[in-house]
Amino acid sequence: MDELRVYDADPAKAFADMLEFLELSPSPLPDDWNPRSRKGFKIRWLQRFLKRPPFARSLLAGEQFRKRIVARPSKKLSPLGQAVMNTRKALLEWNRAPAPRVEMRPSFVQEIRDALQDDVNKLSHLLGRDLGHWLRGKDENRSLDKAA
Repeated sequence: MDELRVYDADPAKAFADMLEFLELSPSPLPDDWNPRSRKGFKIRWLQRFLKRPPFARSLLAGEQFRKRIVARPSKKLSPLGQAVMNTRKALLEWNRAPAPRVEMRPSFVQEIRDALQDDVNKLSHLLGRDLGHWLRGKDENRSLDKAA
């Protein structure tokens, strides 16, 4: 299983692994920790229309948008306004989908590794830890793990 997907499913494990890597004492996730998950949507134009309406902003825009635009937004919506907001929220919820997985060209990944190689080596030296796995691909790391 892809390591990032494991961390998506278990943020407490990601936090514990980070603390272990930094050689800090274990600690639970903070109570107020609220991750922003990767978000996607089904229909791009619908998302744009609902989040950044081209017209009737005062009618279709969400509460946060209205607070930024209108000098004194009214706290109470009319029954029609409340119905529009409920419909808008339902459409946003329906349009929600997992974000598509982003794949980078292998040549670009290698270019990034080459550009960061000196910095990773310097950090490895400073920490007294081998960070070579940061510069290798997943397949290379797996083959090294099996050999060990």
